[in-house]
Amino acid sequence: MSKRIASVLVPGLLFLYGCGGDAEEEKIEGSAKTNKAPVAPEPSPTPLAEVIEAEPEPLDPNGFYLATGETLNGKPVYKDADGFFLWFDENKWNLSDKRGGGNVFSSSRDDQLNNRWTTGSAVRHPEEAYLKDASFRLAVAYQGTSDFANAYQMFSDFVKKFPKDKLVADCYLSLGDIVISRIDSESQPTFGEIDESRQHYAKVRQLSRDAKLVNDSTFNEGDVLERIATNPEGVTEEVMTAADKDEDGALSKTEYRGMSRFQSISYESANLNGDEKVDYGEVFDLLSLIYYKQMGELYEKYKLDYAKLEGAQLSRATHKIGIAYEKQGRPEEMLRVYYEAINEFGNNPSSVGADEILKVYATKYDLYYNKYTRTLALLDAIENRDQAVNFSMTTRAGVKEVNTTVGEALKNRRHLIPWLNVVFAGMDQKARAEVVNYRTGIKQDWINATRTRFKKLLGKFPKDLAPKEKFSSLYREASAQGKRTLAFRMRWILDEIGSGINDGYSPKSSDFGAASPSVLLWMGRTSTKQGDSTMATNALQRLVSLYSDSGEFVFDALVLLGDLEIRNGNNRQAERHYAQAYSDFAFHPRAYEALLKLGDTRLAIGKSDNSTEKLLAAEEAFGTVMENEDLDMNVRAQAMFKMGETRFQRRDYVGASDYYRQVYNGFPGALDWTEKSFNRAIDCCNRLGDADSLAKLNLRKEQWKRKFLGQ
Repeated sequence: MSKRIASVLVPGLLFLYGCGGDAEEEKIEGSAKTNKAPVAPEPSPTPLAEVIEAEPEPLDPNGFYLATGETLNGKPVYKDADGFFLWFDENKWNLSDKRGGGNVFSSSRDDQLNNRWTTGSAVRHPEEAYLKDASFRLAVAYQGTSDFANAYQMFSDFVKKFPKDKLVADCYLSLGDIVISRIDSESQPTFGEIDESRQHYAKVRQLSRDAKLVNDSTFNEGDVLERIATNPEGVTEEVMTAADKDEDGALSKTEYRGMSRFQSISYESANLNGDEKVDYGEVFDLLSLIYYKQMGELYEKYKLDYAKLEGAQLSRATHKIGIAYEKQGRPEEMLRVYYEAINEFGNNPSSVGADEILKVYATKYDLYYNKYTRTLALLDAIENRDQAVNFSMTTRAGVKEVNTTVGEALKNRRHLIPWLNVVFAGMDQKARAEVVNYRTGIKQDWINATRTRFKKLLGKFPKDLAPKEKFSSLYREASAQGKRTLAFRMRWILDEIGSGINDGYSPKSSDFGAASPSVLLWMGRTSTKQGDSTMATNALQRLVSLYSDSGEFVFDALVLLGDLEIRNGNNRQAERHYAQAYSDFAFHPRAYEALLKLGDTRLAIGKSDNSTEKLLAAEEAFGTVMENEDLDMNVRAQAMFKMGETRFQRRDYVGASDYYRQVYNGFPGALDWTEKSFNRAIDCCNRLGDADSLAKLNLRKEQWKRKFLGQ
């Protein structure tokens, strides 16, 4: 620090030096005790003294800068701990003591200037080792806080500056993730963004053999492809904008062939309806097919390249390959790949993918077998219109037996829909729509063409892979060969499809070591049915602790653990399990189940403890379910009713009545919850002493019972 010498007059300075500080105070104190007056020193001229005066700390803008979340002239604004700003003024980067102005200490047109200060490399981290570590950690921090612009810049700078560093592969993984993550949730990636993210992911696998990095890059890339394949709306719009030169909403042969991305699929194959134009819908379907194909190829290459890599998730990749086959209209190949995977990975308890494949296998086999056979059965029925039809249908008055003919059922829509739903459940939906729309006017040409198509599909279908027979055979083989994990898996899946092995088996702790996630869940459920809650809890807790990444199985285990705690009267423990199930699996298709149970538990605690806090927390849970318009009406009606219950418990009878009213007005068909809502609303009226509303409510209830219950 610089210093300056100042000449100043210091009155009394000599006096202080002469008194000697604390020692002089002792002398004076002693003089007083002897009754001697102190002798004042002779006055003397005050000398000039040299005093070293510290200058103020000089301004140091060389701090460690973090993004403020603001932008200026299209660039992020940064700030350090001392209050200095780094900002862009349309031409150059500036360091100053005010945002967008003030005293500017440094400026540069160099695009990398901001990186030197945001990483702290200007002063704080002169050593390369520290600089690298700080740069990488800051980039990770930016990514973690969804500051994707800065994260992307810093990861990109890192791989340029330190191309040989061991963290470069991690950087490329993050770059691939960021390209997609920074896209608005309601938007779809462009071709450029898809290609860029894939290039980053490929770079990870080029640079590293670390199983985690290889797995993450592959499955993250696969997720991108699956996302686009599921809904290629964004890239379809991009194609139509670029290729549809005459703007007629479709692609001519010339326009189509001008798109390099379609070179692998002929124009004739893309032009499905043969109208010499490839329209928006056909482009949409084509792009979906292309990306599912690329997804399958990605995972096939992964299995080939990393077959011997310890930690490679080969069964999981096989599951994804099956999805790709199915979406390409190749379900028979999906099933054969899945069956091979069950044999290959089925005796490995840590192979979570094998569990996923088993569950999907049984479901998909039945889905396609029913689709083909029942569609053909309906076509046969339509051609025999005098054939008798007998089925049961549910009406407001209860179950009704219908005895009619095919011809009469086709004429009568009130009978047609239930007949199709009961007798031909699972048939092809397009064929079903054709029958519903045209009924007695169905053309024979359509019947013939549809029958030919579905006979061909059924002919290719692997009837030799029927789940019940194949799984029973695998169980016998596994038991004979001592493959305990595979045998347990077969027990589970056979029980799942309703063809269980009836030998009175009871789960034991000694079996846990051979149990995969699905089997542990099955053991938990089985023990629960058998009344052994301790064994059930142990099995489920092992699943949650050992296989935390097994997705759906962990979700189900947490919910079941909560249910067990409820049975044992431990509401607070149950609350913890339900809360974890929802927080960890918020996007699970059955997340609402955990949320409803969480609300129920908090409501129960709120009642027992008279806790307003818990009742409000219950309302939050029920409210989230209630507002989800994608859920079944019975689920939403249940959530609304329970919202009313929380208000009722708080003695807010007016508020409770409002929620009960929403149930019987909005969801009168949700029979159980509607009747309960009427009853509770009536109770509220009694408590409020509202005789007029009470009379109206009773009348409404009777009207509802006549209409919906036939009473």
